[in-house]
Amino acid sequence: MVFPNLSLSSEKAPQIKKLAGFFRRPENVHAIAAKHYMTPYYQGYKEFRPDYADSADIYANILAQRQLSQLMPASTAMVSVWNGMQKGMMLYQNKTLDAPAAADFMQKVSTRDHQMLETGL
Repeated sequence: MVFPNLSLSSEKAPQIKKLAGFFRRPENVHAIAAKHYMTPYYQGYKEFRPDYADSADIYANILAQRQLSQLMPASTAMVSVWNGMQKGMMLYQNKTLDAPAAADFMQKVSTRDHQMLETGL
């Protein structure tokens, strides 16, 4: 979860932390994931749920992949990267740019956006 504008240092920090804790409870993570057809992810999720729309094979593969994964940082750099990737991918999918040009565009947009976010523009 990301909390912008130093909100975790504000007077509402206790309420924000309480809400975040509510959303992070295993039963709530599972309910949200099931409703939106996502795979729940939290450290304690190890049980197979037959009521969840997946199979034992898929579940085993997800657990194996989770062992290799790392959580992405919530930073201005990552915001910039995802923004650049989205814009470049859209241009590539619309056949406006070829793959190398789209990759170059992604890099330029990410770098520009990161600089803007870091300077507060």
